[in-house]
Amino acid sequence: MRWEYKVVKLEIRDPHSLERSLDDWGEAGWELVATHPDPHPDGMTPKIMAVFKSVAISIPNLENRLRAR
Repeated sequence: MRWEYKVVKLEIRDPHSLERSLDDWGEAGWELVATHPDPHPDGMTPKIMAVFKSVAISIPNLENRLRAR
């Protein structure tokens, strides 16, 4: 099985808004696997960097692209 990952900056306005954001990603098929404080805060609203994973769809030539890196 192959995975794809997505890193998303999420604002933490209150616990309920964060839960809604995480639920939305989960409903879209993404699983939260890690969080980290935003390394570059740009305002007063706290933010986190969230890492999600999902089963990757078949991508043509993926193995060749990864080997070329």
